Amino acid sequence: LGGQDGAGNTASAVQHQSTLRDNQAPVTALAISSTTIDVSTAVTLTATVTDSSSGLAGLSFSVPCGSVSAPHPLTFAGETNEQTIQRTWTVPAGCRTVGSQNVSVSVTDQSTFSADGNATVAITLRDLTIPTVSWDNPPTEISLGSGALTMTAIASDASSGVASLSFTLSNQAQGSFDPASRNVGGAPTTATATSELTVANSLTHGTQVTVRAQATDVGNNTS
Repeated sequence: LGGQDGAGNTASAVQHQSTLRDNQAPVTALAISSTTIDVSTAVTLTATVTDSSSGLAGLSFSVPCGSVSAPHPLTFAGETNEQTIQRTWTVPAGCRTVGSQNVSVSVTDQSTFSADGNATVAITLRDLTIPTVSWDNPPTEISLGSGALTMTAIASDASSGVASLSFTLSNQAQGSFDPASRNVGGAPTTATATSELTVANSLTHGTQVTVRAQATDVGNNTS
């Protein structure tokens, strides 16, 4: 910048430098190969990211459970052109966060003045695996006229958790359970429940009695 007065005198130039700074977040988009996802499966995460000013610095996916394939998190070298990043998300059989969830990606650039770029996709995680159930030390013989017998069942479900256990006889004319079912609170991965078995007085020596225990998980799968 220079100036001149009416007498023709010219002032010396004055210079000033300004530093440009990038205060814009990276442009970020996220796509998932499926938004309804079952436990014990894998899906593809695709992030499309751009930062045309300071350039890209890093990228990280956030998932409700399980793991994202390597390399992750990812470090960039200041690329300014669009980058497409694909990773595999593996959902374990024991994923506990079933139902409505979010998957997101966060991207940083080389500038300390800009916010992170973020994108989120809503998903549904499903547990389609049936729970397991077994009797705990069941009797091989039942004495007639001995009154109610306590039966114990153990159920397991690694993902959504155990919701209830029910008790029945194959031939319901042979007796009854009280209670016939028990609800389980808190969705534990393993639950134990008891019920009182009373056999009918009409049964005779040598009669075979078959009892069944059934478990239902929070995902409404029944053993």
